[in-house]
Amino acid sequence: MESIWSQEEQTKLDNALVKYTKDAYSNSKDRWRDIGLMTGRSPRECLLRFQQLRNDIKLKYAETKKDVHAERDVNSKIQVEDKEMSNKSDKISETITSSSSSSSSYIYNVS
Repeated sequence: MESIWSQEEQTKLDNALVKYTKDAYSNSKDRWRDIGLMTGRSPRECLLRFQQLRNDIKLKYAETKKDVHAERDVNSKIQVEDKEMSNKSDKISETITSSSSSSSSYIYNVS
């Protein structure tokens, strides 16, 4: 069950995580005990909150990364379509120019 954390408690947890780094402890239980003492929460509550926030950040990162890749794919497709349309437009222009030239020639030959 998820407990509600006040902004003050969250700030205490953030500060405790900075103060009590995992590199400073050989035993993680001691670290979470100290974090709990600083926050006023149990070591288990602090650990669960930390894990929840870490997972939320990972999910958000994955979604953002997925969105960025999707946007790149769309932009790539648009660029390909733009190039294809430009090529078609050039061919149509050439055809019209060629038709106009041959029509002019034909008109001149008839007169």
